[in-house]
Amino acid sequence: MYLINNKNDDECSADVREKFDNNVAKLMSLGPNGRHWPETEPEHDDYCAETKRLNQHLDDYKTTCSSGPSKEFASIILFSLRRVTRQYCRKTAANKRKHTKLFAMYTCSNQLSNQTGECLEKYIDSLLSTVKLSTIEQKIPYTCCNYFELLKCTDDVFHSEVKCADSSETFQEFVRTIFDDIINVACGDYVEFSDKCQQLPILSLPVQRKNQKRPKSILIPLIEIWDQSASTKTN
Repeated sequence: MYLINNKNDDECSADVREKFDNNVAKLMSLGPNGRHWPETEPEHDDYCAETKRLNQHLDDYKTTCSSGPSKEFASIILFSLRRVTRQYCRKTAANKRKHTKLFAMYTCSNQLSNQTGECLEKYIDSLLSTVKLSTIEQKIPYTCCNYFELLKCTDDVFHSEVKCADSSETFQEFVRTIFDDIINVACGDYVEFSDKCQQLPILSLPVQRKNQKRPKSILIPLIEIWDQSASTKTN
């Protein structure tokens, strides 16, 4: 993977990279590979304490094990992830007033984690297929349009449960806050609800080899696509 800097082989081994992937998944709290969302104030305090530790680990990994375009991309995503998790964990009167609404979303997210996890796995599989495309002109549209499909998929999941429908907007806001900055920069005309997205041919899903693990988060394949994009521009 392009996130690895070979100058730090011991500190950036495959096992360490896998831990990074696991921690990104935990921090995003999407699907069964994510964390259990807090549903009470004490759980919220523990969740936020762990969030701080996870953010620090991801920053350390980025500093030690990435360079060039991959580091720039990781910095954007991790900054956005830190921003949204800090926002939810900040102890202010305004946040306290939001907790009733947030806890309703958290409860639904926990109940629907298997279904939202399926949405995430579909997106990860689409990214693994996208990585193999021959040109960056193909990679970016699929990356962007399938991200919008991820949003639609999770929205459909929340609306499949009447009591969770009102929480979908809060959940969508969480996901969008992480990714919208980079999406707005990279996607150009391939925006949400665009005809261009609807016109893309369907990609075949990757064939997973025996003992091959699917990444638990979307960050590793996204970084690889971004790195390929930057390499193409410099050639």
